[in-house]
Parts: sequence; structure tokens; C-alpha cells
Amino acid sequence: AITAPVIGHVNMDQLVVDLTDVGYARPGDPVDLISDDPTSPCSLERLAELADTNCYELLCRLSARLPRQYVGSDPT
Repeated sequence: AITAPVIGHVNMDQLVVDLTDVGYARPGDPVDLISDDPTSPCSLERLAELADTNCYELLCRLSARLPRQYVGSDPT
């Protein structure tokens, strides 16, 4: 997997990612903001550690304005 750094701070529900080294990214390409891979730098556990909180709090902070797209298994 390729990772790209976030530039600056998250503002409300927006962020800027530096794709300079990716090179082939195009609008509409899928990305993982939170990974289900526990070894990923964007795993929920790692993000909670960086935010000095727990996984549940991070998930509760995701605004209802953010669209949800479930990939893989049926969420029901």
C-alpha cells in the first residue's frame, strides 16, 4: 500500500494530502482514511494513539455529514 502525508491540520471535515510522490492518483480514486489493517499507519488503533484517545471516541467523532460507503461484507 502507498501512503501519503496529510499537509497541515484537519479543518472541520476536510484535509489536504500530498500526492506528489504518488504520481498516478486521479480524482475519484478510492482511498483508505482508516484502515482495517492493524499494521497500517492509518489503522484505527494508530490514529487513536496519535490523538491520545480511544478507537470508540474517534468513530463517534465522524460527522453524520460524511458519506459512508461499505466495501466488502454486508453491514446489516
